[in-house]
Amino acid sequence: MIPVVPLGEGRRLFQAACGSAERQPAGSGDDVCGAQGVEERDHTNVRLELMKGALILIARDMGEDCARGVAEHVMPETLPALSSLLGGQPDSGSVDRVHIAARWMKENCQSSISIEDAARLVDMSTRNFQRCFKSEVGVTPSAYLLHARFSIICSLLTHSELPVDKIARRTGMGNGDRLAKVFRRHLHLSPTEYRTRARRVAGI
Repeated sequence: MIPVVPLGEGRRLFQAACGSAERQPAGSGDDVCGAQGVEERDHTNVRLELMKGALILIARDMGEDCARGVAEHVMPETLPALSSLLGGQPDSGSVDRVHIAARWMKENCQSSISIEDAARLVDMSTRNFQRCFKSEVGVTPSAYLLHARFSIICSLLTHSELPVDKIARRTGMGNGDRLAKVFRRHLHLSPTEYRTRARRVAGI
């Protein structure tokens, strides 16, 4: 068997951030270093930066939930400052990647693409991608992709003579049966019924 040796960087960062000191209540006379005022705040800032480094490693190897649990247990008062690492608001780099993925999904929605494909495109985990996408765009990636496909599907139903099954295949929906189920779920009518009504409204 191949021995597994743990990396020491995360443990050292974690120990440096937390040590064996107990958290002191606000207004207590002594802190970890026995400092007061500005020195106390500086010490907290140093611990916060070290904690960030440790949490990055924990989140990378164990997931964001584990990292959040560690932060909540050790330094709960710093959770707002750690939100970008623990599933809070996405940082600017993630926002840029979300927009790249959104544009890619819109341009390729007629193919059989998935949310996992979009996440891989911008080098993000599926879970983190979904969270960042919802925060930035306001809807889930699945809803965004479906809306992009619906725009094309509705246009084809209204302005073309293509059969429903062929439209489904051309827009990444698989087949006519699946398209019909999605239409009934979201629009409460079949693709054929939509085509009839849309053409009547458009005077076609």
